[in-house]
Amino acid sequence: TDADGVLREALDVVGPSGSARARVLAALAQVAHGRARDGEAAEYLREAIDIASRSGARDLVQNLEDMRSDMAV
Repeated sequence: TDADGVLREALDVVGPSGSARARVLAALAQVAHGRARDGEAAEYLREAIDIASRSGARDLVQNLEDMRSDMAV
């Protein structure tokens, strides 16, 4: 619960786009997945992949796609 709150606060700090936001969203996805909230985890990952794609961070996109496959969400 604490991690979720801290990560949500971090979203306000990192701004609306860029690889930093995608990484925070990925961390939120991991927290949600760990709490058996797979729908929420999938949405965070979808948004993270979209942001990473738009920012041109191809390696990050691949890592996020791998994470989505590993979570099976």
